[in-house]
Amino acid sequence: MKIDESKITEHSGSSFSVTKTDGVSKIDFGGNHWIENADYYGEVLFGDCGSCTEMQALYEGVSFDNVLVGGLGLGLLPEYAKTVKNSTVVDVIENNTELIDYVDFIDSDVNIIEGDVYTYNSNKKYF
Repeated sequence: MKIDESKITEHSGSSFSVTKTDGVSKIDFGGNHWIENADYYGEVLFGDCGSCTEMQALYEGVSFDNVLVGGLGLGLLPEYAKTVKNSTVVDVIENNTELIDYVDFIDSDVNIIEGDVYTYNSNKKYF
């Protein structure tokens, strides 16, 4: 699942940039670290692609009701969890304020928590 391209605007900031090439958005964090607005991220990481047998085995019997995502990126994974997996709770831990402010185009029920994924503590139970 991709984000609707009409919702993503080009951006040039201090910690990342977003450009469009042939109508496809790409967020670039520098140092050859980038994410394009593509279908396969959610499908692969949630084990929904046909050849993802190891991921499918990993998630066998898992409920995706409460999901914690480490890092926001373009919002592809939290959006996938919310709309495709029908997760009730989708929390995202993100430490980049500029990115949090920029990604205002994903489902409003996704909870973005400003913080560090390595030090985040919660009483919630995630899958």
